[in-house]
Amino acid sequence: MDYRFLLSALLTVYGSLVLHAQEITFQATVDRNEIAVGEALKLTVTLTNVSAGGAMSTPDLGGLVVAQGPMESNNFSMINGRTSRSTARTWYLTATQPGTYTIGPSKASVGKGVLETDPIVIKVAKGASGGSNAATDQAQRRDPNLFCTISLSKNKAYVGEQLIATYTLFSRYRSLRPQDNDLPKLSGFWAEEVDLGNETWEPQLRTVNGMQYRVAVLKKQVLIPLRSGKLTVAPMTLSYLVNASIFNSGTPVRIQSNAAEVNVMDLPSGKPADFTGAVGELRLAVPAPTTQVKANEAIDLAIRFEGRANLKLIDAPRLALPPDFETYDPKIDDKIAVTGAGMSGSREFQYLLIPRHEGSYELGALTFSYFDPSTGTYKQLRSQPLSFLVAPGDATAGTTGGAPAKVDVQQL
Repeated sequence: MDYRFLLSALLTVYGSLVLHAQEITFQATVDRNEIAVGEALKLTVTLTNVSAGGAMSTPDLGGLVVAQGPMESNNFSMINGRTSRSTARTWYLTATQPGTYTIGPSKASVGKGVLETDPIVIKVAKGASGGSNAATDQAQRRDPNLFCTISLSKNKAYVGEQLIATYTLFSRYRSLRPQDNDLPKLSGFWAEEVDLGNETWEPQLRTVNGMQYRVAVLKKQVLIPLRSGKLTVAPMTLSYLVNASIFNSGTPVRIQSNAAEVNVMDLPSGKPADFTGAVGELRLAVPAPTTQVKANEAIDLAIRFEGRANLKLIDAPRLALPPDFETYDPKIDDKIAVTGAGMSGSREFQYLLIPRHEGSYELGALTFSYFDPSTGTYKQLRSQPLSFLVAPGDATAGTTGGAPAKVDVQQL
């Protein structure tokens, strides 16, 4: 048997399997998306991990002029036993007039499907014919290599409904050294910080309008609007030294983000009498307490709200206690997680009830209403009524007629 042939065949099959296990990608990128008339940009369309076929179409250049190309290149690599194969087609494009141009999608047939790249918007400013104004035009253009954004998970919300604010930095520079950073101050919101841990930079590059960036999430917050109307998260201003090293002090760059707005709607009319402002999705749990006690003995009663809602804004419910019962302000036990998905968990109110006289008593059903923004309606939670049998308390020296003495209970 020709073992060399067998080994070669096995390696061919193995390489094919590894290649097909890789993710197929098809993307268009540019080296910059803002140029002046007469300048050229580089457009590259790359198809990765397609072993056969995958013919790429030429995108609609939207009025841009081909200065050179197309030029095609193929690349094959193996890193740690994983193979990768790519085909790239490159053009150099220019424009004869200032304006905004859109490079349309390129298409590639892969198997029985068709992949498309995203369109890319190119802004073209006046060229050098304007004399000294050309430098001014260049300075006024936004630095395409570093910018920041504020995004909200919703642009419309109800009062009390939580939404997520994400503060993101996009960079094409080799190094960044932060200087003075001015994060926005909030007005009209309750804010809770999301713990991002130590991982700030995303592991993968992100393509924005045809250009690839390193991306860092600087901050995330859960925001809860406290009033209706148009609320605004003001822009953040960031200062960095870029490309600093032991041989170079770096170049100072100052950038400002967009402002983010949300239209906050009032809650609808017809609020139930027991509605106090809870918004989200909630469940009610009332663990069964001790129901047989002696007079002046304490009863522990827990009322727990669970779910995804503005939990930290939920107030203690009022209990319709029998007149012979005393109580104290409840302790609050929060088990609330604040993540990029919002605020969720539980808030528990722990009451101490003290019956002062013997007898049979009933604590009526507790009702609690909240607003569900997913349905736009109010919903009511209801517990089961509780019955208590209170026996005579222990007599204490100094009392007459066998009546139990009143005992003060200290809540810990």
